[in-house]
Amino acid sequence: MEDLSKKVLLAGSGEHRLNPDEQRRYLGTFEERVVLLINLDDARSETVQQHFSEMLSQLKSLPCSLYLKISSELPLSTQMTYMKIAESLNIKTTIIRESKGVSPYGLL
Repeated sequence: MEDLSKKVLLAGSGEHRLNPDEQRRYLGTFEERVVLLINLDDARSETVQQHFSEMLSQLKSLPCSLYLKISSELPLSTQMTYMKIAESLNIKTTIIRESKGVSPYGLL
């Protein structure tokens, strides 16, 4: 049985994630839910931005709901580009800002 005072301290610390390190790395989600990873440097490139619509179109054939998570580490104009592409394909999008640590990924 867990010590009650330890449990109270952990609950009061504000971190209520099941696996916080993994969720920080994957912009708030778990690794097994990820179908596409694009690191920050690649997400900034024009080539990826130009072909992103094609990538998402191919992924839409998967038998699951798609959600795009964008790192707040990307420039605002780049974030907006990806948001517009996802919106045009009816994919929900969220910009993720982590207060503790930085994910190496720009898009999930």
